[in-house]
Amino acid sequence: MGRLEDYTGPGENIRLRFGMSIQFFVFQVLTIALGFFLFAWLLKDVPYFMWIITGAGAIGILYYTLVFFATRYFVTEKKIYKRTGIFWTKVISIKQEEIENMEANQPFLAGKFFNMGTLIFSTAGTSAFQIELKNVHDPFRRRKQIEAVWNMPHAL
Repeated sequence: MGRLEDYTGPGENIRLRFGMSIQFFVFQVLTIALGFFLFAWLLKDVPYFMWIITGAGAIGILYYTLVFFATRYFVTEKKIYKRTGIFWTKVISIKQEEIENMEANQPFLAGKFFNMGTLIFSTAGTSAFQIELKNVHDPFRRRKQIEAVWNMPHAL
């Protein structure tokens, strides 16, 4: 995982950077830990089963932790980027002028309890391409911040 600046084009400056919602990440980790702890405790009399369940819970927590820290979203004056991956990095981007639709979604429960949702950037054409920024804290505010970056006057 390199610096975010390593993925931008010439003359681009990162104006906004953010990741997945920390509140939702903490909720996921605590839910997994509690669920696997209760399951292991209920089956504590079965030989070795408690250790198998504890190991599976630890793997689940490790997975969500890696996804959380490896996923970054960033915006330049020209593009929106999504970087994922730890061992193999994947970076996808869309130019601002190619974006046909910018959508902010906030499901009821995730929105109500965590103020979290998804930002979707879609392009036009027959081979429609989109970037989904999932588990974004306050997606409506982030959308306004991105629009503000793209409406800023930029030196050419």
